[in-house]
Amino acid sequence: MTLREYYQSLKYQPSPAATFVKEIAALCNRTEIAVRKWLAGDAAPDAFLQEKISAHLDIPVDELFPKSVSNNNPRSDGNNRT
Repeated sequence: MTLREYYQSLKYQPSPAATFVKEIAALCNRTEIAVRKWLAGDAAPDAFLQEKISAHLDIPVDELFPKSVSNNNPRSDGNNRT
């Protein structure tokens, strides 16, 4: 494979960010749209899913989901399956 062919093949691979969204959506059995809402701060996953994501990423829940962010959100369950 030439350098050019290798570069061309990279264009068709999903970005790490897109792969992460798909991974979390599959882990939580939610849509990618729901996960993107969580990432944007428009919604937050429920406590069970927060624990699940925390365990998967090996990052503490309170670091991933600071109280000040999730408490300001009236729709914090993230169950919208849009």
